[in-house]
Amino acid sequence: MGNRGGADFSSALRVTSTELTLGERGDGDRHGTVVAHARDTTAALGLTLTIELTAEGLVRRRATVANLADTPCTGTFEVPLHAEEGDRGPFLLA
Repeated sequence: MGNRGGADFSSALRVTSTELTLGERGDGDRHGTVVAHARDTTAALGLTLTIELTAEGLVRRRATVANLADTPCTGTFEVPLHAEEGDRGPFLLA
């Protein structure tokens, strides 16, 4: 994901907690959200991954990376400029 001047370049994130929220609309459609929090204490990085299934059947994904150290962490994230239904990853973090 990133490095600190060549150090800590290979992250080893470990899940620290998870949250699950489920819901149901009056018409029986179910929806929910899963949130996973992970941390790499050596590289001082945190990750929050959120995956949501809407009542309409759409899947939303969001990832947030946090620098937990006082020193800068630089990195490159490869993200597609455009995605269509049916596109497949992986969308790599480099």
